[in-house]
Amino acid sequence: MFFPAIVVFFATQAIVAAGSEERQYGDLRDWYLNNIHIANSNYNYSEPEVFRPGMDKPIRQCEERYGKLFKEVEFLRNLMSKCTGCVGKLSNPAPNADGCFPGACYKDVPCTVRNDDEPHCGLCPVGYDGDGFSCSKRNACDKTPCFAGVRCNQKGDFPYYECGSCPAGYNGNGTVCNQLDVCAKKPCYRGVDCQWIKDSPYYKCGSCPSGYGGDGRNCKKVDFCAKQPCFPNVNCSWKDSAPYFKCGSCPAGYEGDGISCGRNPCLQNPCFKGVSCQKKAVDPYFSCGPCPPGLAATAGCARRDSDSDGYPDEELNCKEPTCTQG
Repeated sequence: MFFPAIVVFFATQAIVAAGSEERQYGDLRDWYLNNIHIANSNYNYSEPEVFRPGMDKPIRQCEERYGKLFKEVEFLRNLMSKCTGCVGKLSNPAPNADGCFPGACYKDVPCTVRNDDEPHCGLCPVGYDGDGFSCSKRNACDKTPCFAGVRCNQKGDFPYYECGSCPAGYNGNGTVCNQLDVCAKKPCYRGVDCQWIKDSPYYKCGSCPSGYGGDGRNCKKVDFCAKQPCFPNVNCSWKDSAPYFKCGSCPAGYEGDGISCGRNPCLQNPCFKGVSCQKKAVDPYFSCGPCPPGLAATAGCARRDSDSDGYPDEELNCKEPTCTQG
């Protein structure tokens, strides 16, 4: 590095400017850059130039480079301040002894000098992190302040981040997102359970009530009668309990629950009044019991039978199988 050479160069020029050939010693902290005049009539004092060995053109130092150079000079001053032989008469004392040179701290950060004569920087600007000497823009998104899955974007003002929109099925500001309470609007059929889901429409209905069909949101009575569960020509109607239909009465001459009906001629009272009737499996599918006393069974209990032989008192048509000559 060329900084030590520059310090020697500055010190030599200052002694010459003092107009004394006597060898002088002093505190290097007093060799303040603004008081050094280089013997060159063409030198532009408003823009200091530094010459490096082997180069025929000056190098103009920017503020940052100037600050680094000044910092190294400060370190040398502090070092030489402990040298007892360096205390003496100085023709160009430093305007102040603090080390808060330009650029010592980050932009707009306050600088103070304490007992150690070193610059001490304050806090970094709001929204920045660092030690005051060096500050970098805070990335508030590193702390994942947004809701899971929500995009985080940095901002220049407080709180230095901005969250995107909540995921589908949620509402909120992006930092806090809550599930949409779609079920609060009771979108399902009366008495049907409603459950939240993450996909549109963000709810799911349970099964329709027994005897109803549908998607849980819209339920209708199942038309079980459409399948004609009743005996032919028997009326079918819907009911609100299993099996959700009801059949009417069986047709005349039949008996059953309306779903199943069997032939029963006895229901039409084919026998004589007061005479029992019994179903049979063969035609005519019934048989009558004994006639009342005094009536002939061969005449359907419609004729008198005085001798109770089963035949009427009147002559019978001999075509009947039970015909006998009286």
